[in-house]
Parts: sequence; structure tokens; C-alpha cells
Amino acid sequence: MRKKVITALLALVLATSGLSPVYGNSPYSPIVEDVTENRLEENHQEEWLSVEERIYGLSLIWRYLAEMSPHMSALPAEFDWNALYLEYISKVINAQGMAEYYEILSRFVALLGDGKSMLQANYTYIFPISVRYIDSRYVVYAVNPDFADIPVGSVIVSIDGIDTNYFLESTWGDMLGNHTPKTRQNFLANRLQGGLRANSFAIEALTPDGEIIYETISFIPIPEDLTELFVGVESLQDERIAVEDMISLIGADVVVHEGDIHHIIIHGFGNPAMPESVRQYIENVADSAQAFIFDVRRTGGGAADWVILSQFADVREFGSVRAYRQVRDAGPMGLAALFIMQEALGAELPEELWELTIHGYSIRQGRDMFESRHLEELYAIEGSDLWDANIHYEQSLRLFDIPVVILSGYMGGSAVENFIVAVQGAENFTVMGTNTMGMGGDMIMFLLPGEILFGLNLTRQYLPNGQVLNNYGIAPDIWVQQSLSDLLNGIDTQLVYALEYLSEKLSE
Repeated sequence: MRKKVITALLALVLATSGLSPVYGNSPYSPIVEDVTENRLEENHQEEWLSVEERIYGLSLIWRYLAEMSPHMSALPAEFDWNALYLEYISKVINAQGMAEYYEILSRFVALLGDGKSMLQANYTYIFPISVRYIDSRYVVYAVNPDFADIPVGSVIVSIDGIDTNYFLESTWGDMLGNHTPKTRQNFLANRLQGGLRANSFAIEALTPDGEIIYETISFIPIPEDLTELFVGVESLQDERIAVEDMISLIGADVVVHEGDIHHIIIHGFGNPAMPESVRQYIENVADSAQAFIFDVRRTGGGAADWVILSQFADVREFGSVRAYRQVRDAGPMGLAALFIMQEALGAELPEELWELTIHGYSIRQGRDMFESRHLEELYAIEGSDLWDANIHYEQSLRLFDIPVVILSGYMGGSAVENFIVAVQGAENFTVMGTNTMGMGGDMIMFLLPGEILFGLNLTRQYLPNGQVLNNYGIAPDIWVQQSLSDLLNGIDTQLVYALEYLSEKLSE
């Protein structure tokens, strides 16, 4: 059981960072060479949850979201969370199996639409092709030729005779609370890659040679030996790895391009050793480096560390997102109770009772919990004892004249968005690529019956200009989209544009 829980936890972390929820940041689709009959029987004889367990799982989600989600405050007045909970009780009671139960709970969470809160189950089946949303099309990024005969790079035109985007939206759209453009489409594409049902889909695809082909592809069971997932895969070239002179750092890689332009690919902000490792590298090459590229297009979550950025911009001028959390307030709880009581009685209550309540004497002890919530701003780390901007400024290399490009994309979010916001507007920084994921917030995780992991977003975040971050993301300074034709030829469109842009700036 512990192994399954860890697998689910890893899957959720990867899913929230825009990576595949089953196979991490590998571009490869899972592969199965041999599946034993015993393994197949185990999948079909999985113990089903009792009615009480199903209701309990739903109740935990209802309770935790009502108590902790700051996004409740942004919902319209007619949104009745309690009524929706009552409606979904009958749905989970009537669920026919684990897959349907998981889908019902996912739809319940998605009703909040906060862009980040979501569920993750231990997938039982996988699809032998991996699909990504590239150049506004759903593209076969990787395939196992033993299970599917669709060339990599093919565009999926339809599924079961229905336009691909419409099929994905109508099948899984109401299970997804993220609505950020491009990020949403990529999450929908991920739904094809792993699930709890042994479905088959009729695929119509346009090959790179311009031929229309048709094939029915089935989900296959995940093997006990996960190494089998990566056997014999054919894949499009991964844009970040196809360079010869790569230097490995802890949690990051560096490629030095012509003109002494240093391309630093950050894999994730979860590794506490990564920022200092990158800072040391920058210090070692500071005398010769002409420009830097920080690639966070597919960077996972964690805590964005400003140690890296403070080498190139004045940390005392950094911007930051504004984060709000939901908190209880005993005073308003009592006041809400008095308003309800007064309305029920149809008469004015004694003034003394109002005065007692205002001074903090709640008379209903949490009965009106949801009505009593309010938002409270969290203090950013730069305003706390943990962060002294002046000290970081003094310790900085102060490479303030070196041009820097941040490559952003719709598969990078959360810590990435804090990373970008810090230096937005700095003269030597340019953000290039596409919008980010719009998935800001701090996560807390709960394990539900059936080993379903529930990730709840605890904060509502705003950009410095007042724009809500969640479900919008951050737009780049220069929009550059990966071209499918370039990708098929092994060309990273966005990186090429960044190198050309920096070369022009250096020649000025």
C-alpha cells in the first residue's frame, strides 16, 4: 500500500507542474511487453469501496474546501456548496466501480475552478501513445509500435469520430478545474495517457507525410515492473536534451551556445541545493558569459529561490504575487448568527446582544462556519525575518547589464510564476515563449479512501497589476510558440528565437 501511495503522490506533484501524471518529465509513453494473467485478474478484482467510505471521501473534500479554500470567495452568490454536496452524495452512492467514483469526485472538485486543486488516483491502465498539445494541435509525441501503428508527429484529427478537442472536453472537461489556455488542452491530452478504465478509442490521425490513417487503440494494464514502461519507445526529440556540450548541475543542466550564451535548464524548484549550485556556476563564468537563458518551460513546483535572479537584478526592486488565505473570524460568525435569528423572529434583537457579539462572544459556536470566512493576505518572504533584501543585494554578483531571457511555457507554473514575477519589468530581462500554467498557490494533500490523493490549493494569488493568477497565467513579453514543423525536424523554435534575440542585443 505504501508503494501505491508514494506513486500517487508523485503523480499528483507531476500533474500540478504540467508534466505527465504517469511518467514524469520523460517524453516517453509507457510500454508493456508482457502482462501476466494474474496481473489482469488483479485489475478486475480490485476491492470496491463501501457506501460509507464513498460518502466519507466526498465529505472530506466538501469540508476541507469549505474550511480552507480562499477561492470560495470569488464564486457567485448563487453558488451553494452545501446543496452541491447533497446532490453529489447520491452520485457517489450509485457509482459503479472505482473509476466512476474517482470521476465523480474529480467533477466535484472541478466545480471550484481554482486552477490547481485536483485529485490523483493510482492509474491502472495506460495508453500506448503519448499526446501533447503542440502548435494548437494534439500531436502524438511518443508511441510503442508493438501496441499502436501511428507515426510520432501525427496530428490526432478525431477520436471515435468526434473532433479531438470536442471529444476531450466532452469526456473529461468537467473533471478539470484549470482553464488557462493551452495548459487546459495539455491536461486534457494527459487524460488520454493514464486512467482507471480499459477503454478503446478509434483514432483518426494525419501523419507527418500528409496521409490520413485510422486505428483503434486500447489502454493496456500497468505492469508491476515499471521499467517495462520505457522499452522500445519511438518519440519526437525532446527539445531540451539534444545538445552535445551539456554541463550537469544539481537539479539543472547548462548548455553553452555560440557567443558565450549560457542556457540554464531548471528541472524543478523542489531541490534546495539547486539555486546555490546554479549561483556558483554563474559566478564561475561571470567574466566570460555574454548572456543567459533560464529555461522554465516545463519546470516543476517547489519554492522559487531568488538567489539566482538576484545576481542579475536588484533584489530590492523585485515584484511578487500577493497571496491570500481563508481564515475564520469568530466576530462575524456571531454577527451572522444574530442576523439569521433576527430574520427568523421577524423582530429586532436587544442592542446588548449585538454589543456582546461584536466584542467576540459568538453564540453559535461555528454553526455558520462558511458564512464567517474571510480572506487574509499572507506576508511575502521578502517582508519577513527570513529574507533581508539588503543582504542579498550586497552578496549579489550584480550582473545587472547582462541580458537575460526567461523561456516560459504552458507546462510550467506555480514556483515558475513566482520566479517570473520577481523580475518582470527589469530592463535586462525578457520573458519569451507562451503563457504559464496559472496554477499559483500552496498545496496541502489528503489521502481519501481508495488511495485517492486530494491536493487542495490553500492560497488565492494575484499578480502585481491586480490580475488573478489562477486560470490566467502570465503572458510573456514576446510570444513565441513551438512550431510542429520545426519540432519534427528537431528544432526548438523558442530556443532558436531566444538565441537570435540575444545575439542581436549583444551586437547593438
